[in-house]
Amino acid sequence: MVVQMIQVGEETGTFGEISKRLAEFYEEEVSTITKGLSSIIEPILMIIIGAAVGLFAVSDAPADVFDDERYLIFWSLLIMRGKKIKTLVFR
Repeated sequence: MVVQMIQVGEETGTFGEISKRLAEFYEEEVSTITKGLSSIIEPILMIIIGAAVGLFAVSDAPADVFDDERYLIFWSLLIMRGKKIKTLVFR
């Protein structure tokens, strides 16, 4: 299609006008594709960055936090997400 338009432009003497229209058309098409890709990539990057920050936060916590009896109930509730559970703390 582009080749045919250029040939018609050369034959009719309106090559400049036709090439300008082609450039505007393809510029708009590239802009539309770029906006679509950025709207897809942005949420994916947010999830990846959030996971990385969470990983760094957990890896920075002292090991005692995960083994201490005081946190057994907290971690149990966190894992079970509010379900009614019975937690035994051994002393």
